[in-house]
Amino acid sequence: MKATLLLASLAIAAVASAAGTTFLEENFNDSNWEQASLHSSRWTVSSAKENLGKFALSSGTFQADKETAQGLQTTEDHRFYSISTPFTSVVDNSKEDLIVQYTVKQEVNQECGGSYLKLLPEGFDAAKFDGDSEYAIMFGPDVCGPDNRVHIIFNYNGKNLLSKKQYPVPKDSKTHIYRLTVHPDQKFSLLIDGDVKEDKVAIESNWDVYVPRTIPNPEETKPADWVD
Repeated sequence: MKATLLLASLAIAAVASAAGTTFLEENFNDSNWEQASLHSSRWTVSSAKENLGKFALSSGTFQADKETAQGLQTTEDHRFYSISTPFTSVVDNSKEDLIVQYTVKQEVNQECGGSYLKLLPEGFDAAKFDGDSEYAIMFGPDVCGPDNRVHIIFNYNGKNLLSKKQYPVPKDSKTHIYRLTVHPDQKFSLLIDGDVKEDKVAIESNWDVYVPRTIPNPEETKPADWVD
């Protein structure tokens, strides 16, 4: 991964009306985003591996407004990065839309690296957070050579299910906003920079979440008088 990446704003909410529940909202608009205590209500940098990359607060090399453009910046090339923060409460979207939205700016040409978010289970150990940690949803841009996609991965029955359809990542140095909505009726919507990529599409059409309706029977044979 090449630095620098800026994560400028983040919001996760469940919405059924104008008075929806906001589980997390972060604009990185102060210097207290990182706390030493693992029991802090702000962000915790993982210590699961040695030589993890370091984050910094920055507005980047170009912006319209330095204060409002402030975000987390990756500072070192060819490093893994892991950071997490708890929600205000356990997420339940059985009756409400779950919305995950954040902005990313890649100021340098990205050779190989991901800028995605993971929604983690209740009670996870922030200090041990790494690429093998269990998650419910993984969402966001990932670029590595010719493989260029906005990931949407759901964990279902212990398996991480990759979207069968690929959504290209915008490849420039501008700020881009990614928004995933998971609807309570087993549908999802995807917007990139406000452009609707999917609108209330059935999850089962894009992920193998259910057992196939029909499966081959290896013991079945054609009748002797079968005519093709």
